[in-house]
Amino acid sequence: MLQIGLKNAVELTQSRHNFEVEAVEHPWKIGDQTGFIDLILGRNVVRLVCECKRSRDGNWIFAVERAAREGDHARLHWTRYGKSYVYGSCFNFGLKTKSYESQFCMIRGGGENDVPLLERIASKLLVSLEALASEETSLRLLGDPRDSHRIYIPMIVTTARLWACRFKPEDIELATGEVTNTDFEEVPFIRFRKALTPPTEPEPGGDIDEMPYRTFRRISREQERTVIVVNAASFVTHLEAWADGAIRTDSGRPPDWDAA
Repeated sequence: MLQIGLKNAVELTQSRHNFEVEAVEHPWKIGDQTGFIDLILGRNVVRLVCECKRSRDGNWIFAVERAAREGDHARLHWTRYGKSYVYGSCFNFGLKTKSYESQFCMIRGGGENDVPLLERIASKLLVSLEALASEETSLRLLGDPRDSHRIYIPMIVTTARLWACRFKPEDIELATGEVTNTDFEEVPFIRFRKALTPPTEPEPGGDIDEMPYRTFRRISREQERTVIVVNAASFVTHLEAWADGAIRTDSGRPPDWDAA
């Protein structure tokens, strides 16, 4: 039901943020995996691909080093249809909103050996996003310059309260794995960045003389993706902050962005 409420809120406030509802419960398929995307919003080249999660009295706690500052970079999937080739990859775009970034969220699955809950949700969301990108690409015509670019922003919208747990690495007790001297700050949204996708063909960027250990490090970084986690009560406010666009125009573009 959460996606229905969010859809209604987006439509009622559309004049304040200019995002439109593209689809609700949109089916996707990639390989033998299938599912539904809860909510897709669009504005110009941007697609917000939203997974909606209702959490009764939930608290999602994200580890953020005390020295870390708010930032805006997000590694996102993008596509461009050229005259004779489909371009697409991931790139570190700059968002128009700043937030904390975290690799660790302290909510877990049902058992000790389960994949942590947020990683599970985010990984499946990214698969659905790639399926959507493939579907949209199939609707375009080679050589048609209209509506040729897409930037896909994955979002998890939850009723859980979101907290940044500020800590110093030296305060982690190695014998127990527990941390002391923490501060908690409630936040409306946060960037969750992690290697959430399986290894694929390495992106261009290395050279013939690249040492294997450097190649491994680069490939590990290339597997990272950013997922925006937003508290549902702050969702419309977040959209309003992107009323003039979600991506900073001065943040740079991928090398193939304007390729023919």
